Amino acid sequence: MGLVSLPLAGLLNVITSIFAGALISLAEFGSSLPLLTWGEISWLGYSLYFIGASAFILTALGHLKFKRALFVALAAASFSVVSALGNFSPEIVFLDVGQGDSTLIRLENRKEILIDGGGSPFSDFDVGKGIIAPALRGFGVDELELVLASHVDADHIEGLISLLDEIPVQQLVIGASKVGDPLFDALMESAKRNNVQVVQVFKGQSITMDNARLDFLNPPHNFYEKDNDNSLTFVLNYKDIPKAVFMGDLPIEIEKNLAFPKVDILMAGHHGSKSSTSAQILAATQPKDIVISYGRNSYGHPNDGLMKRLAATGARIHETFKEGQIRISLE
Repeated sequence: MGLVSLPLAGLLNVITSIFAGALISLAEFGSSLPLLTWGEISWLGYSLYFIGASAFILTALGHLKFKRALFVALAAASFSVVSALGNFSPEIVFLDVGQGDSTLIRLENRKEILIDGGGSPFSDFDVGKGIIAPALRGFGVDELELVLASHVDADHIEGLISLLDEIPVQQLVIGASKVGDPLFDALMESAKRNNVQVVQVFKGQSITMDNARLDFLNPPHNFYEKDNDNSLTFVLNYKDIPKAVFMGDLPIEIEKNLAFPKVDILMAGHHGSKSSTSAQILAATQPKDIVISYGRNSYGHPNDGLMKRLAATGARIHETFKEGQIRISLE
């Protein structure tokens, strides 16, 4: 039996290699087409994929005619695409980038906004290329309408420098400029290299995108001396309803000067530092969900006193260090 099965095994190996090569070539071609970037695959999508693959295997074994196999595969592929496209809903995704921040806002019509790109001054690892770009591709993101750089700090914008090389971006939004700073200059050079328009915003300005609007509360036209004080702080309005507040590393001293609306989602400032996210902002925003983005660190993040303040609100508290990637619906 062994001598008889060896030629058959060799034949099957050749056939499967041909089909595998064809599938890889098709996948590479498809990935280059924007209409074929579907992102996440549901269990239904995986099931349909195996149905299509099984049809070709049965053809190779002589149990199914090629035309029927092709019909089954095309039908399965079509239903798979429909299931993937219908699987999308507007949401905020807090990416796990370790001790840093990076948040993806996903809107209707596949409009995507990224806030910050993580990074670390103590590591050579490229967060933008190694974590964020693959995560975005996993969601089917083939372009970002907006990228916001909250302030000049390595754990917020370092990853954006390489990300602009990886993913097409229409506009880079900044607050305070810091010409002469190596990180800021590298980010500006990356934007120039990739033909990304740089837009500077200040307190009182807004950016509208379909049914979403970003209302900026900080920084003022007259910048503060400290980088954290100049953090881009804004309210995300979805369908004219305030939904979320983002504030970078904004300290309590500056928080107290700003008027925050009631929202569903609050991203705690400065990775859970004791110097941010005051009782005042918690009382004003009354969030249902509070997210803290941090990794293993020596700064004491998140601070025990802060955690008690957050717990007192009754809101659901999410930590990227414990949960990894966090997704919250905007609906």
